[in-house]
Amino acid sequence: MSDKIHLKIITHEKIVLEQDIDELYVQATDGRLGILKNHLPIICALNIGVTKFVDEGKDRQIATMGGILQFENNKATILTDNAELDCDIDVARAIQAKERALA
Repeated sequence: MSDKIHLKIITHEKIVLEQDIDELYVQATDGRLGILKNHLPIICALNIGVTKFVDEGKDRQIATMGGILQFENNKATILTDNAELDCDIDVARAIQAKERALA
């Protein structure tokens, strides 16, 4: 039996991430939610925000554009319209998109 949470993040186009992790933190519509191994089953709506996960003591972040989280039997699945890992975000493009949105 694994002592990890199996995380899978899926968009309409692809599986963005699939790996075993130690901790998961999401921005639910009613507040921030943390999930550790053996958490009770849950389904919740997600806001646009940053999803954080921890593996082997290293923090990673992924931008998620809303969606749904389902957690059961130490398997977390996030279905979202769009997701980008922290290492894949083009900062200049993100700033330009923010400026366009504000205009």
